[in-house]
Amino acid sequence: MTTKLTRKITALLTLLLLLALAAQPARADMLFTRQTTYSDPVSLGIIVGDNAPFSPLQSNMGGNQGNGIRPFLDAKGKLRVALTFYTGVGSGTPDTVNVFDPGARANWATPSNWNTPVKQFTCSVKNIRAMSTIGNYIYAAGYDRPLISRVVMTNDAYVENKVWTHPDGGGKHGEGLFTYAGYLYAIFTDTEGDPMQPDVAYSPNQIWKFDKDLNVVASADMAGRNMDGQNPGVYTRVGNKLYVCSFGGYQVTTGGYNQNTTVEVCDLTTLESTRLLRGEETHRRFSDWVYMFSGLAFLDDKVYLHGTTWTAPAGKEGSHEMVVYETTADRLASGDIGTRIASFVGDYGIQMGLNYDPTTGYLWAHAGDSIARYNGGTSWTEYDSVALKGTLSASAPIAAPSTGGSGAVIPTAVPVESSDISVAGAAVAAVTPNVDAPAALAQAVSDGNYAGAVTSGDSFGGLLPLCSITLDLDHAGSESADFTIEGFDYTTQTGGALWAMVRKKAGMGGLYDIFPATLTGGTLRFTITGLSDYFTENTVVIAETTPVEIPDEPEPWSGDGAGTGGCETGAAALALLAFIPPALYTGGKKIKQKYIREVRGNLKN
Repeated sequence: MTTKLTRKITALLTLLLLLALAAQPARADMLFTRQTTYSDPVSLGIIVGDNAPFSPLQSNMGGNQGNGIRPFLDAKGKLRVALTFYTGVGSGTPDTVNVFDPGARANWATPSNWNTPVKQFTCSVKNIRAMSTIGNYIYAAGYDRPLISRVVMTNDAYVENKVWTHPDGGGKHGEGLFTYAGYLYAIFTDTEGDPMQPDVAYSPNQIWKFDKDLNVVASADMAGRNMDGQNPGVYTRVGNKLYVCSFGGYQVTTGGYNQNTTVEVCDLTTLESTRLLRGEETHRRFSDWVYMFSGLAFLDDKVYLHGTTWTAPAGKEGSHEMVVYETTADRLASGDIGTRIASFVGDYGIQMGLNYDPTTGYLWAHAGDSIARYNGGTSWTEYDSVALKGTLSASAPIAAPSTGGSGAVIPTAVPVESSDISVAGAAVAAVTPNVDAPAALAQAVSDGNYAGAVTSGDSFGGLLPLCSITLDLDHAGSESADFTIEGFDYTTQTGGALWAMVRKKAGMGGLYDIFPATLTGGTLRFTITGLSDYFTENTVVIAETTPVEIPDEPEPWSGDGAGTGGCETGAAALALLAFIPPALYTGGKKIKQKYIREVRGNLKN
């Protein structure tokens, strides 16, 4: 066998292995950080499936005054995890942000997987409370400085290139940040006085809307006062509705709770807020409610409410009771908190809120120094500070963020207007631009399982949904239509390709078919054929893909020659084929048969 053949087979082996790993079923697991005391650096741990917590994955990582775990999709649509570390109020040292590639699920519980970040960076924000992305930008907002930072992610640069500062910064604190319909939204609290003292005064929270370049589009006051954006689920988006929990002002620590605590819903189209719940009124209807609203989660037809009081029923100051109630969206709208399904009491710990894992469907509750997984009914599995080997600091599932109800959620990154969309070859009966990516596609992107959702997905190394549009077309027998979208404000990446993706009608196939798109001078064009397979109404996703990255071929080993012969290389190829799951080569589109034929063909040479 020749060296050339050996290299060829090595490349094929690499490709087959990459495809095999990519096709393995993925499911998210819960990362967490914990501390021995609140002044200690955090250590990283993980809860894998139903197993006990494993910690440390890494020790003494920083963040002695706070940290966050913030999964996101990078500029190529690949899942990344940002760990943010805060060093204290009185220090001028900026937060450190470590960006990790979690890689294959099989490695998530391996400490070496978390040794080295893809990138470490800092930005102007201090005490980071939230991060969000639009295209190739990641944004950050924090408590200590009233500003928003924009960081460029392209080619893993992670360099800050723009900062917006609140025009009336006195007492303003960044607590929330999220993306919807191609726009960035931020929530700021407004404080006068020392927030650690009971006489502190809070004005209504503010919501601000920006374009991707941090130009202000609109702003408005909200109904609630004071919130802690560090806690998961303190705000959550469902469609164009944002649900927000607020403390009502000062967090009472000497007994009882702040009766002005609220849950509100904000219409993101108008920025108008409507109060749904207020503590005092809720207590009058439900006498057992004596808590501040501290988290929300929407799971299918259920809504879960998290409540907190900092003095437990036993009356010990500094202790806590945290509860979870189950209701529905309709009942919540009428002020009905539903039924209590959990109560957690403890003497230590400050973490509150609800986390939702879009891959497993698990609901997780923060409970002071502990974390608990919901099993259904009133059953929970709680992992206390002994199981975690320290006091809970933060947690998040290894999955694309889900701030829009059940399932992974990927909002539109490139907004378009209905008037900019035209179709030749079909009549547009209705169009709704800038919707979230369909759930099945969003989950596949989160999992990195492109082959399981998209035709020819096995050839993609990255897939980033840019804009999703729901169209109702009357094609009157026509089987082809030309689509044009003006004002498509996007710059393609090096090696990137643009596509229109659409799934056939129910019962005609589950994969998203792809149609090539071109972008010239801000005008996007594509043609969809076989219209009757996809329309009348369907959602078209404009996405950018990047190719599979195959590592450079290793140089031939120059040792004693053992194992370097082509025949042994061929034997390795057959062994690899034996370990590839049958679904990969029997499904037709999971792995092209040509790759297997090429490997077997090379064995004959």
